[in-house]
Amino acid sequence: MAENVSYAISVSRDLSLNGIQTISGIPFKPKSFIGFAFVSNTNIACDGFYAENGLQRARYRSAAGTYLNSVNFITIETSTGILAFGTIQNVVDGSFGINWAKTGLPNGTVSMYLLIEGH
Repeated sequence: MAENVSYAISVSRDLSLNGIQTISGIPFKPKSFIGFAFVSNTNIACDGFYAENGLQRARYRSAAGTYLNSVNFITIETSTGILAFGTIQNVVDGSFGINWAKTGLPNGTVSMYLLIEGH
């Protein structure tokens, strides 16, 4: 029987919160991530990736409607200059963290669909 090499999850986060969101229950040590993040019923969205070497990047839709790049796994701009940033960290067997920071006072809930790969 082949071992699991990918795992998909759906998680959410209140954008007004800073700090580390720990995600556990992964059946292996993650190596890489692909993520799609959005705020429901809006045009706020972001696509990001994380690689085993620690490189993480995102493409997000700005409040002006254009796509911009980011050095974080997730960047959500709820209005001009009001942003929430999620950075992958603490990747260990069975779990990882998303460290959330913000500029201004973003609000709403971000939904995230994550594809996690491992070995």
